Amino acid sequence: MVLPPLELFSLQEKAALLPGGLFVSKVRLNGSIMFILLAFPVIATLYALPLLFGWVGPNPIYGFRNDRTRTNRALWYRANRAAGLAVLIAMACCVALEFSIPALRNSKAGHLSSVLIQISAIVIANAWTTFRILMQSRARR
Repeated sequence: MVLPPLELFSLQEKAALLPGGLFVSKVRLNGSIMFILLAFPVIATLYALPLLFGWVGPNPIYGFRNDRTRTNRALWYRANRAAGLAVLIAMACCVALEFSIPALRNSKAGHLSSVLIQISAIVIANAWTTFRILMQSRARR
């Protein structure tokens, strides 16, 4: 028996043709969705690591920048370490939530919620860093 190309079949029909049936199709589909949901935390982690390790010197493009960090080199490195650590913690929490709460990875609303949680975590991490750096620099005056 010769079958037409798989592109002509629906997802349910492909599942019936594959060994393991629908389970195989769902695993493949969920795998690609999990890749998409994990892409942002991975990119954010790659962004945060150089900040955390102090590899980024003062510059106008990359890092945690405000008026105080631009004028004070020591504050620049301290603020960027805090920002890098905050982003890493935020992304680790997001990934833990995505893997521990099935509703976040098994529905379209859950996928949207995961993305919103990730974006919110980055905003909160940056706000926390700003507050922490500003309060510490005021206390030292």
